[in-house]
Amino acid sequence: MKKLASKLFYFFILLCLIGIIADWFFHFDPATKALLRALMFSLIGIAFISSGYVKGRKWVKIIFALCGGYLIIMRFMPEFEVKDYLAIVAIIIPLYIEKAFPELNEGNGMLEK
Repeated sequence: MKKLASKLFYFFILLCLIGIIADWFFHFDPATKALLRALMFSLIGIAFISSGYVKGRKWVKIIFALCGGYLIIMRFMPEFEVKDYLAIVAIIIPLYIEKAFPELNEGNGMLEK
């Protein structure tokens, strides 16, 4: 079941990526672009939350959950000045933790070799 869910998740990420690239050539309407971006950030947020869930340390779980949660809800929040900058930080922090603390990975991280 876990393997099926993982493959299905990667399929949706790939589908979203294909949609974003197709937008460059076919120029979708703004509603479709907004839907693709919301789906992309939601999938990244879900990936951060799920990969943080399997980590051993509580502080890592909290950081991954906060970053993933922000990426999910940011598309449904009204626009404000630093919203996009916070999204970039919320994407970079979990990736930095994965690289900076390799002892936390234990073979179940996002950046497996």
